[in-house]
Formats: sequence, structure tokens, C-alpha cells
Amino acid sequence: MKKIYLTLLVAFFSCVASSGSADNQATKNKMIGDLDSIQNTLELDYAPAEWKKTYFGWDLQTEIDLAKQEVLATNQITVKQFQRIVARFFKSIKDYHVSVHFYSTEAASLPFRVQGAEGRYFITWVDSSIMHNYPLKRGDEILTFGNLPIQEAIAQLKALEYGNPESATDQALAETSLTRRMASKGHIVPNGSVEITVKSPGGRQGGRNTHSYQMDWDYFPELVANRFNSDQDELDATSQLLAKHPFLCKKWYTPIMDSLDAFYKQKKARATSASADLNQIASPLASDEDEDPIGGRKSFVPILGPLTWESSSDSLFHAYIFKGPNNRRIGYIRIPSYDDRDLDKNAEEFKDFINLFQLKTDALVIDQVNNGGGQVFYMYGLLSILTNRPLLTTTEKSFITQKEVWDAISLSLEAESITTDSDAQLCFGESIFGLPVDMTLINSLKNYAQLIIDTWNAGKSMMGPSHLLGIESIPPNPNGGYTKPILVLINSLDFSCADFFPALLQDNKSATIFGSTTAGAGGSVTKHSYPNRFGIAFYAYTQSIAARANNRPIENYGVTPDIEYNITAHDLQNNFAGYKAAVNDALKTLLPVKEKQNAQHSL
Repeated sequence: MKKIYLTLLVAFFSCVASSGSADNQATKNKMIGDLDSIQNTLELDYAPAEWKKTYFGWDLQTEIDLAKQEVLATNQITVKQFQRIVARFFKSIKDYHVSVHFYSTEAASLPFRVQGAEGRYFITWVDSSIMHNYPLKRGDEILTFGNLPIQEAIAQLKALEYGNPESATDQALAETSLTRRMASKGHIVPNGSVEITVKSPGGRQGGRNTHSYQMDWDYFPELVANRFNSDQDELDATSQLLAKHPFLCKKWYTPIMDSLDAFYKQKKARATSASADLNQIASPLASDEDEDPIGGRKSFVPILGPLTWESSSDSLFHAYIFKGPNNRRIGYIRIPSYDDRDLDKNAEEFKDFINLFQLKTDALVIDQVNNGGGQVFYMYGLLSILTNRPLLTTTEKSFITQKEVWDAISLSLEAESITTDSDAQLCFGESIFGLPVDMTLINSLKNYAQLIIDTWNAGKSMMGPSHLLGIESIPPNPNGGYTKPILVLINSLDFSCADFFPALLQDNKSATIFGSTTAGAGGSVTKHSYPNRFGIAFYAYTQSIAARANNRPIENYGVTPDIEYNITAHDLQNNFAGYKAAVNDALKTLLPVKEKQNAQHSL
């Protein structure tokens, strides 16, 4: 059976080869048609378009026309070239909810990561299972990369792959992708080797502590052959690679890209040759010995003081209690993401920790740095567990079409029979990810659905400003609540729900925010896919734009901390010692002088 599938698959790519010489102008016309399709979708449904024009002069028609001009001006255009044009278009929007993903397996990585501070760049992680050939260590300073000064290499990558040269978030993303590239995200993927120069701590440039290494990229090839303008050698090479992956013959009809993200997150081994199983592709954002830089269970934040209690290693949340300033008991909990498989279970665990902290601590540190966002109901649920009073939510504007009207009518009809708290809880349970379920919630959803219907019937396609899902305030969970000072740690790699979480706490004066400004992904996101011949798996865009209590949008602005702290070169070479000291100094300002320790703090 495997041979039959393999024969069919090779035959399929042979047919592709025979059509590879299709008229180049016809190919360009199809590409122009794809750009028209993208433009139509964004005209109908991209809510922040007006804001982008106001904020930095972005115009949809202008950018689409530029992309079309680039297509027409490119001789013998290839699929990869078109993908780069499409990626550049989406990056022009300067929106972290806007992205495009391609059907592509090509990826490459190096066994270390870098982070910058004060114009210098340092190694913050190394893969010790590989690095015996390259004795790099955390804290080593990178001086050159690919025969360029590291500052220039990062600047070039930032300009090439990201849309906003002034953005601290784009800077952080460029640092992350320096050694992690994925064609599925539109990156240009390197192969072969790269020379780097490194200076060990305490050494001087040009001294004996400065060394150069020729490092090989851990490369996985492209298995998805280009449909247009591919030469026979490329198609033959693809067929040969596919012949080494018989498992693909069973599921070649399934879009590869749909499962790549799961592979990248779940698989830990690296590909060591072109014949390695696809399940062994190395993740450009993960490795076998450390946490992901975005969404990891543990972050870069060091242990903040002597521990008196710590959560088990199998808990979703890294949590502990430590002796803080003036010998106070301080709680710490890491929120790595607002998206996971079992959100109800996670919410229950979060509630248990908050109740413990309420009994045993004088203040709480919530670490949500490098948090990629997730589901708004889960974020609301965690806030409900955390708060002891209602929290006013943001408002938003969004485009609506017949789809949203249809969904609203369906919700209204299905919710007609829910008239009591018992009915609501019978349908949804006592809570949704920690957010209490009662008729207040149900009526909010009903009213929101009716608002969509009324807006559409009034001849309008833009709804709002209104509260998301009609929820004007987040009620406290009756079994939770933290009543003592809260310090929330944020940074430029906090996106979406990780923008909203500190924004809501800050606007409701329920926490002090510490760190650097968040990314500014300020709305709800949706994905769109369509049949095409150019490897576009899907693109995502922002369907709404949210405003805070002062009417300032979250989009592009992000959340500015109450206490600003920017990572220093000293931090990157000394396990974030300065960061740790600054967090503890911030805690001192939140805690009043206390003469006697509470006897209940026994942990």
C-alpha cells in the first residue's frame, strides 16, 4: 500500500513538472487576483484600517498597488518571491494580529539565542547537547554574525522581516529570529554555515577571550515543491525527499502547515539530516532543554527571593512564595499564556494558588512577560478569580457582515429558553474558565447579539463602541479574590490578551504594572483561508479595535508600565540581578511598614 501511495505522489509531482513552464504572465495575473481577494477581505473586515491611516498614514489601496507593481516588475516570478511580496504587504500594516502563513516545511536554527540591551547582544540560552563543539555560554557577548557587526546583522534582519523599525517588539522578534527561521512564516531561510565572533565575560575585544566559530545551520529542507516556475532539478529533488518520508504518502492530502505548529511545540528532537522524519523538525522557537521564549512555563525572571514554598513541576503555573523586602511573604505566579488545552482545569488550579496566596502572603507578583495571548474568556476568568470587585472592561468597534448577524440570531434563539441562573449553569456549568455563569452573563450575551442585529438592520456595517460580548464588567469569582497589593510584570513580547490583562488591572487601579511597554495587539483576531496556487495557508487579521477607559486604543500603543524597567547588559550577563533588585524595590513601595509578622504566614 505504501508503494501505491508513493507512486501516486511521485506521479503528482511529475505532472507538476510538466506544467512548470506555464506562461509567466498568466501566473502574474493569478497573483494579482490573489491580492485583489486579500484586499476585498480587509476592506470588509479589517476594523483598525481607519486607525492605521490616522496613526501612521497606512492605506490599503496604496499598499496593494505597491504589491501588484512588485509582482509585475519581477521577471519570471516564483512562488517564493510572491510569498515574500505578500508577507511584506501584511507587515506594512504594523499590526501584531496581522500575519500570513505558508505551506512550507523549510526551517533552520542555530543552537543558541541572543538578546540585546544597551546596543550590545548576549547569548541567553545554549543547547548544551550540541554546544560541546562550540563552547558558548550564557552571558557571552556576540560581536559579529555572518561577517557583519551583530548590531548591523540584527538591523538588517529587522528591516527584512518586520514592519516597524521603531518598535521594541519588532526588535525583540528580530533577536529571537536571528537563530530561528521558518519559511512558513515568510522568512528567508539560510543554509550552510555562518561565522560568529564571541567575547567571554571579562575579556576585551581583540584579547584572548574573543573567539570565532563557523557554525552549521540546523536545516530542514522544503518538501512542498513550487507549482509555478520550478525547474526539473528542484522537482526531482522534492520527489526524492518525499520518497524518504513514506508516512507523508498516507496524508499528503492534508495541508502540512496545519500540523506544523503542533510539531514545533511538541517535538523536541532536531533534524540531523535531510532524511530525518518530519516529526523531528526542530522548532525555531523551542528546544530540548529550555522554555519557549514566548509562552514558556518559566520566563527569564529569576527567583525573586528565598523560597518557602513552590508548586510542583507538573503544574501549568510556576508558582512560589518567597521572603521579600522586610522579610515579607510574597507570592509569585507565572501566567505563560491565555491559551491551553484544558482551560477549565487551569482556571481551577489558578484559583487554588490565589486562595493560598490570599492566606499566606502580603503581596503578589504576576509574571506574564513573553505571553503570546490567547482566549479572552479565559483571560476574563483569571481576572475574575484574581479580583475582589467588578472590573470595567474595554470597549471595541468591529465590522459585521451577514455571518455575524446569522451567529447573533442563532445565539438569541438558542438562549431564549435560559431564564434562570440554574438554567444557565445547567447549560454552561458554574463558570466558564473561572468566569461565573449566571443570568447577568447570559443577558450580556443576549444584549450583544441583539445589538449586532439592530446595527445591521439600521444599515450599518461597523458596530460599537460596545463592550466585547456585552460584558461591561468582570464580576469577582465567589470562591477567589486577592485583596493585597499586586505587581504585574510585562514586556514588549506581551501580545493580545497579554495587552488586555495589564490594561484592565491598570485602568481599574487594581495592580501596579512593572517593566516595558507591551506589544499593542489591541483587538480580536480572525483567520481566513481560500483556495490558491501560491502556498498561502491562511492569513490572520484584526476584526475589532479596542479602547481603554480613557478612550486610548491598545492597538500600537500597548500598555505603558507604572514602573518602567528596561533590561540592561548587566542583567543579561548576571542572571537578571538588576531586574530582580528592581522588582523587590517596587514591592517595597507597595508594602506599608509592618512591625510584626503575621502568625498565619507559616509557609
